[in-house]
Amino acid sequence: MFAFSEIGAAALRGTTWVDLFPWLDTYESSDAAHLEALVPNVPDWWIADSPRETAADTSLDELVAGLARLAVRRHRTATFGELAPGIDPSASLVALRLGPRAETVVRRLTDRDRVEGLLSTTVGSLFDLRGTSPETVQDVATGVLGASILVDPEDGLPEDENTVDPVVTQLVDDLRVLARWRGLRGAQDAPLIRIDIEDETPEQVQEVAARISAITGRDFARTVESNPVDELENLIEQLDERETLALTAFVMATDPITIGELSVRLHVSKSRASGIVAKLRQDLASACEYETTAGGLLASMRGQIRPVTPLIRLLEMQPVLRTEVPSLGVPLWLALDRLDDGFEVTGPWAIAPDLRSATGRTIVMLEQFESGNGVVPVDDAAETLQLTPDETRQWLEYCGIPVLDDHVLLSTRRLVDHAAAVLEVVGGPVDIRTLVDLVDTDRSEQYVARRLSDDERFETTASGLWRLAGREIAAGGVGSVPRRPALLDVAGEPGAVDGVAGMDSVRPTRRLYRIGDTWCFRMRVTTEHLRGSGFTIPVGVAQAFGCNRGETRELRSPLGPQMIRWTGINPTCGTIRRFLVEEQVAPTDYVFLTYSATGGFGVVPCVATLEDPVRGALALVGVAQPDTVSDNEAVPLLASAIGMEASAKPRRILSRYQARDDAVATLLESAWTVAVR
Repeated sequence: MFAFSEIGAAALRGTTWVDLFPWLDTYESSDAAHLEALVPNVPDWWIADSPRETAADTSLDELVAGLARLAVRRHRTATFGELAPGIDPSASLVALRLGPRAETVVRRLTDRDRVEGLLSTTVGSLFDLRGTSPETVQDVATGVLGASILVDPEDGLPEDENTVDPVVTQLVDDLRVLARWRGLRGAQDAPLIRIDIEDETPEQVQEVAARISAITGRDFARTVESNPVDELENLIEQLDERETLALTAFVMATDPITIGELSVRLHVSKSRASGIVAKLRQDLASACEYETTAGGLLASMRGQIRPVTPLIRLLEMQPVLRTEVPSLGVPLWLALDRLDDGFEVTGPWAIAPDLRSATGRTIVMLEQFESGNGVVPVDDAAETLQLTPDETRQWLEYCGIPVLDDHVLLSTRRLVDHAAAVLEVVGGPVDIRTLVDLVDTDRSEQYVARRLSDDERFETTASGLWRLAGREIAAGGVGSVPRRPALLDVAGEPGAVDGVAGMDSVRPTRRLYRIGDTWCFRMRVTTEHLRGSGFTIPVGVAQAFGCNRGETRELRSPLGPQMIRWTGINPTCGTIRRFLVEEQVAPTDYVFLTYSATGGFGVVPCVATLEDPVRGALALVGVAQPDTVSDNEAVPLLASAIGMEASAKPRRILSRYQARDDAVATLLESAWTVAVR
C-alpha cells in the first residue's frame, strides 16, 4: 500500500482533486460533509486544492483511504476507470502497491499485468469474487486512487516487487492466522486444509494431497503466546493517576463505588467521570485486539461459550484464567469479563454476550426440536447446547424457561399455549385443578376452563377431564402430536423456486415472515455480530434461504457471497459484520436478514416503530415503508406475511401472531383487542 509520507511533494500531481476525481463534484449540500470531515478546517479543499497542496494540511494516506471508503460505499456502480479517469492504463498493476489479498483479487479479474485490465470493472463487481471482503475492495480502491495522484505511479517501485506470487504470500499468512486459532482452541493437531481428489489420480498427486492434508498448526513456527496477566499489567502501568483510580475503584472493583463517588474522588463532574470511564474501557478494549495474547484468549473464550457454558468448565479449559492480576486483586477471568462486552459472567455461567441475548439464542437453538405445542426433550436441548442434562435444566431455570418432566416448554406466553404444552408432556387427560397447578397460574379454575373451551385444541372427556383434542396420546408420555401447520397455508407455490424455499416447505419459525417474494427474519444485533462472529439461525430461516440439512449454501449479495451452513446440529449464518457497518447499525438495534431469488441476501434495518400500532406491527414483519400502507391493505398484508389468506379475520391473525411473535402480538392486541372480542 502507499505511504505518501515517504513521497516528496514533487511526486504529487498539481491538478485539483475534483479534476482528478470528477465524482467528487456530486458532493453538494449535506453530502459535502463527507468530504469536509476528511480535511478539517479547509473549506472546499477538493475544489480549490491539489494533492500537492493538501499534503501540507493533512495525511494523504488517511485522506486517500477515506476517499476509497466513500467510493466503495456510495459509488459501487462506477467503474474504476470512472473513479480515476486520469490514471495511466498502461501502468503496471504493481504500481497500485496492493497487499497480497487485494492483488490476488485483481489478478482474478484479468490476465493482464497492466492497470487497463481493472478499469472496466465496477466496484460492486469485486464483491462477486469468492473470498473478497469489503476491506479488500477498499484496498483496491485505495490503490487506484493513490496511484492517480502521483505524477508517475511507477516511480520508486523496487525492481523485485513482483517476484513472489501474491497468492502464495496470502496463503501462508492466512495459514499462520488459522494455526494460531487452532492453538488457542486446543486443536493444534487438527488439519488446516482438507483436500478431496478423485480415487484414480496419479500417485504423485495423491502424495501431494496427503502432504497438504497433513499440515497442522504444530507445523508452523510461531511465537509462543506471552502471559496475558503480564500483558494487562503492562497496560495498567501506562495509565495516569485518574485512570488508575477509575479502573481499580469502579471498573474492576468487586464492590465498585458509584459514579457519583468516583466523580468526587476525581474532583470532576459526574458526566466528566463517566467520560473518563468510557474512554478507559475503550482504550483497554482496543489494546486487547485479537493479535494480542489477551485478545486471542478472549476470542477463544467467546468461541467456547456459544451462548453459554459453566464458568468452572471455562476455567478448567484455560487454567490461566484463575491467575490473579496483582495490581487489581482479581482473577484474570473477572478482569477480562469487565474489559470485554462480548461475554459476561453471571452466577455460575459464562454467557455471550449478555443474559437476554443468550436466552434468545437458546430458544432459537431449541426451536428445531419443538413439537407443535413448543415442547422439546431435555436430552435434545442438552445436545445442541453442549451441556449435560443437569446443566441444561439449571441453565433453563436460570433463563426462566420452564421444564416439566424432562421436557422444555417454549410456548408459554399465553395461558392456552402453556396448557397445550403441559397436556402434551403429561400425555393423558387431567382434571382442571391439576392442570392449573402444572401451568402455575394464579387464575381461577373457572377462568382457565373458559379459556380452554374457547380453543379448538382442547376437549373434555365424559368424566370432565381435559385433554388435547383429536390426538392419540399414550398414557404417561408425549404422544404423536402433529407439528404446527406450514408457515403459509394457502398462498404461494410449493417446493423451491430458484434456490428460494417455497412457502409450504418452510418450518414455522418465530419472527420469520414473507413480504412479496422476500423472506424476512427479524433479529437483534449484538456486539458479537459487530465483532464479526457467525451465529446460529433457526431451521426455518435456513430452509427459507434455500439451505437444507447437510448443505452449505453460498448466497449472492451486494457485499459479496454470504455463507449459510447446516452441516452440524444447528444451521449457522456466516459473519454479517460488513452489512452492519454499511448500514451503521449499533448493538441492540433490530435488523432483518432478507433473501429472495431476485434480490439475493441482505441485512436491512428495521424501521423505527411508529405511533400507530398496526404500522408498527408492519414494520416488525419487514415492511420497508409501513406508513405508506393504507388501512385497507394493512390487515391482508399482516395475514399474508405469516402465511394466512389475505381475507383472514383479525381474530385469527392475532392468534397466529400471539403464538409466534410477542412484539407484534402486543401491538396488534392494543389495536384490535376491543374489535375482536
